[in-house]
Amino acid sequence: MKTKKLKSWQKCESCGWKGEDCTCGPEYPALGKDVLAFRKLAEKEGGLKALSIMARKAYGNAVLNAVRKLQAASLRKVFVEKPAHCASGTNFNSGKAILAAVAAQNAAKAKTLGIFNQQAANMKYEAAMALKQALAAQAEFKQAA
Repeated sequence: MKTKKLKSWQKCESCGWKGEDCTCGPEYPALGKDVLAFRKLAEKEGGLKALSIMARKAYGNAVLNAVRKLQAASLRKVFVEKPAHCASGTNFNSGKAILAAVAAQNAAKAKTLGIFNQQAANMKYEAAMALKQALAAQAEFKQAA
């Protein structure tokens, strides 16, 4: 809890305490637009008790989510997350995404290593045979002329 440093003659605006160390509560960080919207709604309705049970539960969930995000952000500052040693490169993926990443890696590896591709070899062979037949036909045509 933070204490506000006041001069002996000053009065705290939030609690009315007159003195040097006011401990009327912590200073909360901004919790986001959802929490702010619920706070404005509660202020408009006359307090949290005036809201419906569902609205109060939604407000509580919004506060919890905002606090979790703040905690995660502060934790990320302390602990640096290392990249995952898997095909997808992240810690948060489904099995399908990981299989797709593995297939993509294998395809890239095959291209760089020059692994034999039967379909490409067949296409090259057929193109070479067509060219050979065309050249043979041209040679026969020249001899006949």
